[in-house]
Amino acid sequence: MERPVTIWGFHPIREFAIHRPEALLEVGVIPTFGRKKRDKSILTILERRGVPVTRLDGLHVMGVPSQAVHQGIAALVKPVWNVEEGEFKEIISKGELGSSHIMALDEITDPHNFGAILRAAIAFGITHIVVQRRSSAPVTGVVAKSSSGALAVARIIQSKRLRQILLYLKDNGWTIIGLDPSGEASLWDADLTGQKVFVLGAEEKGLRKTIRGLCHTLCRIPLEGGTIQSLNVSQASAIVAYEATRQIHP
Repeated sequence: MERPVTIWGFHPIREFAIHRPEALLEVGVIPTFGRKKRDKSILTILERRGVPVTRLDGLHVMGVPSQAVHQGIAALVKPVWNVEEGEFKEIISKGELGSSHIMALDEITDPHNFGAILRAAIAFGITHIVVQRRSSAPVTGVVAKSSSGALAVARIIQSKRLRQILLYLKDNGWTIIGLDPSGEASLWDADLTGQKVFVLGAEEKGLRKTIRGLCHTLCRIPLEGGTIQSLNVSQASAIVAYEATRQIHP
């Protein structure tokens, strides 16, 4: 059985309460929580969803780090975002994702970046995110907070080997597009419609050579600033997700 994860903050818990209330195993709040109108709104949602709330002297008892900006509320959640690799392959083989997009992350280790990427992906309708189980940031409360609630609706596939899952997608007709500052094609000129997988690498290393070799195309995001030669990986994810959506809905 997968271990529950402690999350904190208004938006992450609100989104779980709305979209996946069955995942909320336990919700705790500090004694003063509920005085603000916004606090009352989430307590009302939790009550309507049948999720019990416990008042605590401190959220550290739930595993919230002392430096966390918890906004007075925390929860213990089941990792309902996880999709087994076998289940994901079945989804692909049956064509259940249609012409939607997938995002793949090559050894993204920073939890803030991981969460921000989830937020950008979900904002533009990309719900399935593939990561390599090893050498990648695990899903934690920091990831949940940085995702601003997107984790609640994300579908995360933790692959044993990212290369193998990309090969599987490739064999099933998906086009693999790698994001790389030195890519030969401009993202603005690329066709991002249809079944596309957008692969992003870690900021320091970029895409690994084995992953680059699998890509049908390496795209760069044209920059006009002169002194700025690259973007944060979460910024890049937002731009490619937006551009893909723009091409579908011009």
